[in-house]
Parts: sequence; structure tokens; C-alpha cells
Amino acid sequence: MSVSYTWSVSNLACLPDNQQVVTVFYTVSGTDGKNTAERSNVVGVQFDPNDTFVPYAQVTPEMAIGWAKANLGADAVSSIENDIAQDIANQETPPVVILPLPWATQTES
Repeated sequence: MSVSYTWSVSNLACLPDNQQVVTVFYTVSGTDGKNTAERSNVVGVQFDPNDTFVPYAQVTPEMAIGWAKANLGADAVSSIENDIAQDIANQETPPVVILPLPWATQTES
């Protein structure tokens, strides 16, 4: 099963004085072409003081996603994507199923 992932940003929280982004609200969607799953969360953004400041009006989705992934770390990014892949696999082959109650299907004579 090959799952493709799409990262998107739904919102940004900023400092009021200089509008520096401090939080990224993100969603990760995955699909295998048949089934889909997603995870949404927030991550705080820590910047290196030596980095060039990006004015809010110049922030792109790619930048915000990059900041989110960098601040989550590679292990967390992999974990999120693995959880989505597992959700998709579970849609195809559920690990548990809910059956009708056995006494609800019996008919009285």
C-alpha cells in the first residue's frame, strides 16, 4: 500500500508587535487512492535568532509547513504519517468489527 501525504496549514498565530509566527495549525491528509485519513494539530515555532526574519505578508504555505515539520522533528513527522497509513490500512482491513448482538438475531418460536 502506497500512501501519499499532503500537509496544509489552516491558521497561524503571531506576536502582535512584529507579527512573527509562533504557532502553526496544520493538517496532514493521506490517501492510497481509495481510502483517506488525516490528523490535525498545532505546533509552536522556535526560530534561530540568526535566521532572516520573514514578514508575515511574505510567509508562504511551504514556509509554514517547513517550520511545522522542523519544530515537530523527523521522528514526530514519521509517526504522524505512519499513524495515517495505519488508519488507511484499518479502513481496508478493520482490526475489529462490531457484529449484531447474538441474541438480537434469534427468532422466538
